[in-house]
Amino acid sequence: MAESIDPRAVLNSLHVFSSQLPIGAFAFSQALEAAIESGQVSDPETLTQWCRGILLYGLGTLDFVALKQLIRAQTVAEWTRLNADLLASRETRELRQEDALLGQALTRWASGIGLSLTAVEPVSVVSRYAEIARQWAMPESVAVLGYGWSWLENQMIVAAKSIPLGQQALSRVLVDLKPTLLAVSQSPVDGDTPWSNSTFMQSLLSAQHETQYSRLFRS
Repeated sequence: MAESIDPRAVLNSLHVFSSQLPIGAFAFSQALEAAIESGQVSDPETLTQWCRGILLYGLGTLDFVALKQLIRAQTVAEWTRLNADLLASRETRELRQEDALLGQALTRWASGIGLSLTAVEPVSVVSRYAEIARQWAMPESVAVLGYGWSWLENQMIVAAKSIPLGQQALSRVLVDLKPTLLAVSQSPVDGDTPWSNSTFMQSLLSAQHETQYSRLFRS
């Protein structure tokens, strides 16, 4: 039987994961800028390969798993432990700083609209999204897809500015990547599902990006 989704949950997801939400995600490229600078991403095909690899071997096996487990956390202690583990999983200074800064910005936004949040610092943006998803009765499937789509949109913004690519080409990339996002978002997760990240090139490029001579993005 198909999952019944409350339209309000979909609306809440569009709200919190919108690229227009001012938490500053547009300032970060997650090493894509370094991949473009080095010539590894230069056209729609290589951009698609880059995003698909991170979805399959990074977001899908780390962030999406953590998000589901954070949503299901039964105690503050469990949520806090998962948050700390997630921050520790970031493999470069830039990626960890991005996670914490976006978490801080999302905290200010959520507090400003009256949501009750767990007091912890630093906090991963994924952890805060999990809290918002629970308080707004957002199903896991909707929360994960919203988070993944927000990430994909941000990668398209980076590509538009840095390669550059036009909107038509970027739309085709998104069309090609939607089945991958849908598939990895539906991978089964339980409380014992381990986290993993095999995006080694992203980590290396992120480290190199810290000293890149000219750049538009903070990571």
